[in-house]
Amino acid sequence: MQYWVRMTEDELRVALLLFGQIGLEGVTELRRDFEPSPALLEGMLRKGFFEEENAARRWTPFVEAVLRCALQSQSQLRLHSSDGTLCGLYFRYDNMVLLSRKPDDEAMTLFFVPLLPEAIGTLARELKTEALASCRPAPIEEKKEELSLPDGGEAAVLLPALRAARPDAVAADAEPLLLADGTRFGAHTLAAALLRTEGGSLRLAAEGDALHIAPAGYYDFLESVSHWIVAAHGASIAAKEGGA
Repeated sequence: MQYWVRMTEDELRVALLLFGQIGLEGVTELRRDFEPSPALLEGMLRKGFFEEENAARRWTPFVEAVLRCALQSQSQLRLHSSDGTLCGLYFRYDNMVLLSRKPDDEAMTLFFVPLLPEAIGTLARELKTEALASCRPAPIEEKKEELSLPDGGEAAVLLPALRAARPDAVAADAEPLLLADGTRFGAHTLAAALLRTEGGSLRLAAEGDALHIAPAGYYDFLESVSHWIVAAHGASIAAKEGGA
């Protein structure tokens, strides 16, 4: 467990309970009737989540640091792929933790990513599929379409809203491969989607009262998201230095 923590959903619910949280958005929620069984807690002890001393049980320091960053984060980035993969990147002061959850895996992995290049590289690796890697930018010109979205409108509403308001703005066969949402200190500040069409892929991003449409492949899309990551990490570091 030097660099990551592997947890099942029930183990993460135990962490939510012990940290006094009600859920981790997009990952799991704490049910009101949830009560961890002795077997579950003993299993977590055997896995090294807890340590015991003088009949007292507490989190292992590394596990606690990783969970505190994710569960008490100041900013969060969530990316959903069409194959069911979820990646979340969490920022707390100068710490970053990346959560990866695959659709065919009972457990999720929380990576400690101390540096921005490692955070972005791990994100790219965990999300990458053959379909994403093969994306080629569509041969279109960048453009902006005026479009009012509901406050806090998430990436999942971008394409339906655009189709309803501007049916000819993107190809009719466009389908989302990646959805990215970012919340910085409680404000939703990023909503973007990577779309696949027969003619190529493109990026759709909310920018104020407009949608920015641009040709983009997989790594182009991640590069655009990385600017948000750098800004979020910087804001968290500034909060630490400012004593917030």
